[in-house]
Parts: sequence; C-alpha cells; structure tokens
Amino acid sequence: MKTKIHLSNKFAFVILLFMVSQLLQAQWVKQNSGTTERLADVVMLDSSTAIVVGEQQNIWKTTNSGETWNFIGLPWSFPMNWKSVSFADKLNGVIAGSNVITTTDGGETWEPEFYSYDKNFLSALRLDAKYIYAGDDSGYVYRTIDSGKTWSAEKISAYPIRSIFAYLGPNMSDLPLYALTSHSIIRKNDFYPSAPWNEKELEFFSGLGSEAYSGESCNGGGGSTFIVGVQGDWRAAPVILRQKMSDTSWSSANLFPSPDGELYGVSAPSSSIIYACGSSGLIYKTTDGGDNWILHSVSATQTLHSIYFFNDT
Repeated sequence: MKTKIHLSNKFAFVILLFMVSQLLQAQWVKQNSGTTERLADVVMLDSSTAIVVGEQQNIWKTTNSGETWNFIGLPWSFPMNWKSVSFADKLNGVIAGSNVITTTDGGETWEPEFYSYDKNFLSALRLDAKYIYAGDDSGYVYRTIDSGKTWSAEKISAYPIRSIFAYLGPNMSDLPLYALTSHSIIRKNDFYPSAPWNEKELEFFSGLGSEAYSGESCNGGGGSTFIVGVQGDWRAAPVILRQKMSDTSWSSANLFPSPDGELYGVSAPSSSIIYACGSSGLIYKTTDGGDNWILHSVSATQTLHSIYFFNDT
C-alpha cells in the first residue's frame, strides 16, 4: 500500500491517499491535523514524512504517513502566517510567509532569514542546500546562493509572485526557472544569473475573474509544465494549462466534467501522472501526461489549496 499526502484548507484537515495498485482504485481519507487554523501548503520529504504550514505560526510534521502530527514550535512570540514550503531533500527546506525561514535538519528547527517584517512572501523554492528563492506580493524575487548568508532582490513583475518552480530534469546544465503570477509566467535560466527574466502574459487568465494560482514541471524531466487556476469569463471554471518541452505556447486541458470552481494546487510526480486540486474538494488526475483528466470523487467539500506526491508509485 502506497501513501500520499494532500492538504486541505478551511478546517485544517490533511487528506491521505491510500492506493492499492492491484485494484487500481484510490480512496481519499480525511486526517485530523490537530489545528483549526487555515493550512496553506504541504511538502513530502519521503514516503512517510511530510510538513504542512499555515496561519498563526502553524508548522506540523508527520513521520508516519499522517497518522499523527507534531507541532513544530518556533522561538518567537509574535504570530506569523506561512504561505509556502519547499524542500530540496530530506534536510534542507524553506518556508515563506510573514518572513522566510530555513532548516537544515528536516524541519525540526528553523532560522529566520530577514529581520524586517514589512514583507509578505507568497512562494518559495529550495533547489539545493545553497540555492533558495522566495517571491513576495510586490513582484519581487529574492535569491541566495550561499544558504541564506546573503540575499539579492529583483523586481520581475507588477503582479504578486504566487508560485516559483523549476524544471528538475536529468540535464541540470540548462535549468528553466519559473515564477508565476495571477496573469503571467516569467522564465529565466538559473545557471546564467545575468540573463533577464522574460515575462509573458497568459491569455487564458486575462479575462474578468480569471487568474492563475500555481505551477509545476514534471519531476525527473521529459514531461510538461502545468499551471492551474480559474477562468471567469462566463463562470468560475477550473483551468489546467500545459506546455510540453517542445511547445512555444500553452494549451488548455479539456476538463469533463467541469463543475464550477477553482484549482489552487498541482503536483507532477512523473511525466505521465499529474494531480490538481481546488475548491469544494476538486481533485483531477491524469495518467497520460495531461491528454485526459479524470475528476476524482471526494467526500470533502473544503477548499484544497495544495497537493504533493513524493513519487508516482
């Protein structure tokens, strides 16, 4: 039996997917996280260890596939809200929100990177022990290449930076790095720091009530990059965009059925298997790299803001 984690928001449940491969059926089961505060993001460090973050300084960790959760206390008395969590491996991670904090021991202890609390960070990405990125609500991306000893800041958009992600393929010499806003995608090559960020408007999210929320490239390389959000021209319709490695433009997936709602999170553990989640318990899955999507039946009706799979088996 394989175990995966998914995060819910409103009533702070974490949902575990128990998949029995012989039956080819998946069941989503609510798990009590131990808090009633809103949770915003989740990451898995291995097949049984996960960390979730949320409002009011909530950081929780499980080492037994979600059966129990332990609160990670921080040595600061004032409350902070966390929006994003990212790990490069089992030890080195970053959390972004009211501040940026980092860990080198698997999330047991955390250190602040900034001592100014006038920023609102929305996204974070840790590529390895040294390279860390964070995006804020003013269109700035912050970058360190020395594990947080020094940081540089660059304004790359007029929109808030909602998601930062990278193509992590077998060829690391040409690594595309992406920053996603509500209406645009911004790309650069991480191994050429002097190269400028290239911002392109996303026409799918240009209409009234339309916006993008999160993006991810397929783990291991060879697959596509996906963006999820909502298109609100006529109604609030969930949207999944795909760009293959050979494509120069984005295409919209044909989602059927397509109930009213928004998609907030996406996880692409392989080039063929991708998940997306959103409002009112929406969960979509593809097993063919995004050509066809299946709407999962889930008992939860809460908004699901984040989803993460450690692998696809």
